[in-house]
Amino acid sequence: MMKTFKIFSALLLMGVLLSSCVQNQCTSVRTYVKYTPIYKGYEEVKSSVASEEPREIINPGKIYFKDDYILVNEINEGIHVIDVSNPGTPVNVSFINIPGNLDLSVMGHVLYADCFVDLISIDISDPKHIEVLDWDEDVFPNRVWFNGIRGNPDSGILIGWKEELVTDTIACDDYNNTWYWMEGDAVFTNMSTTGGVKSGTSTGGGISSPGAGTGGSLARFTISNSHLYAIDQVELHVFDLADNENPKLQNDINIAFNIETIFPYKDYLFIGGRSGVYIYDASDPGLPVYLSEFTHANNCDPVVVQDDIAYVTLRNGTPCQGTSNQLDVLDVSDISNPELIKSYPMSNPHGLGVDGNTLFICDGEAGLKVFDKSDLHNIDQHLLSTVKNGETYLDIIPLGSSRFAIVMTDAGVCLYDYQNPSQLINLSCLPIILN
Repeated sequence: MMKTFKIFSALLLMGVLLSSCVQNQCTSVRTYVKYTPIYKGYEEVKSSVASEEPREIINPGKIYFKDDYILVNEINEGIHVIDVSNPGTPVNVSFINIPGNLDLSVMGHVLYADCFVDLISIDISDPKHIEVLDWDEDVFPNRVWFNGIRGNPDSGILIGWKEELVTDTIACDDYNNTWYWMEGDAVFTNMSTTGGVKSGTSTGGGISSPGAGTGGSLARFTISNSHLYAIDQVELHVFDLADNENPKLQNDINIAFNIETIFPYKDYLFIGGRSGVYIYDASDPGLPVYLSEFTHANNCDPVVVQDDIAYVTLRNGTPCQGTSNQLDVLDVSDISNPELIKSYPMSNPHGLGVDGNTLFICDGEAGLKVFDKSDLHNIDQHLLSTVKNGETYLDIIPLGSSRFAIVMTDAGVCLYDYQNPSQLINLSCLPIILN
C-alpha cells in the first residue's frame, strides 16, 4: 500500500512539474504603446513667465485684439504683442513667455492665459514689462490627460506624454483582454500608436481700457458680464472677474466630449463642438444653464452669432475626421429650438466673422471669402470678393469697416481694409517664419 502511494505521489508531482514547465514555455511577443508622463517643476514654470524681446512668429495659434494691440499665441510658448496703432506698419513689441499657453483673453489691463493646467493673470499695462498678478493652479485638469489619467501632481506640472513603442516577451495570458493598464505613472495600451497625446518699440500707449478685447471665432476663452468663460475638451470653467486682478473660479460645468470654441451673444454662450452647437443661458453669469443644441455630423465647428442668426462652419480633416465642408446658417430667435435655415457647400472652412451685412469665411486654401449675407437663403449667390495668395486662411477678427480686419493665415498675420467689401485692401502682414 505504501509503495503504491509513493508511486502515485511521484506521478502527481511529475504532472505538476510538467504542467508548470509547459505553462512557463507559453510566451508571446507583444508590442505596446507606452505613454510616460512629462513633468516640469512648479517653480521652473512660474519663474519663466516674463516679458522678452520680440520673436519671430513660427507656430501661431489664437489671435486677439485689445486697444491698439494684436496678441498672437505662439502654441505652447507664449504670446506675441504687436502694436497696430498704425495698421500699415505694425510693430512687434514684445514676447510674453508662457509655457504651455494656448488661449487668452483680456479685460482692462489684465491678460488671462492658460499655462498648462493653470490660469495666470498678468498686468500688461506695459507689454514690455509685465507683472504676474495671480496664479490659479490646476483649474484645467482635462488639459493633459490620457483616458482620464492625469499623472501625479506631486511630480510637478504635467505638460504632456512621451509616446514610444515597447516590444516585450510576456506570458500568454498577461493583459490578453486589457485595453490599457498602468505601471507606476506610465500608461500602456494595446492600441496602435496614434501620434502622441499632445498637450497651444510701443507707440500705442499701453493696454489700459476697462472693457474686454475681441477674440477670433476659434477662441476657447471669452469674457462676458464680468466673467471669464474657458473651455477645455469637455468642460466649461467659469471665473468671476469682479476683482479682475484676482479671478475666482465659480463653476466647472460638463458640456460634452470634444468641445472646441465659445462665442458670447446677449446673455447666451454658444459652444461649438465636433458633434454640434450647445447653447447655454448665462443670464446668471456664474451659473450657465443648458438650453438647447443643434446637432450635426462629426466635424470641426466654430460659430458666430448676430441678430439671432448663427453661422457655423464645418470642415473635415485631422483632427475632426468628418466628411462635410459647409456653412450652416441657423435661426436662433427661439433660443430653445435652433433651426437650420440653409447649408452651403465650402472647400475647407475654418474661422469666420460678421460685420453688418458682411460675412467673412476663412475657407482654407480656397482663400478668404467675403459675402453679402442679407439674403440668408441665397448667400452663395452674393460672393463679393475672394482674397487668395497661396496661403491657408484660418481665422478672422473684423473690427468694423472704419478700422480693419485681422486675418490669420499659415503664412502671416495680415490686416485688411474692408470699407469696400468687394475689394479688400491689404494694409500689412507680419510673416510667419516656418521651421
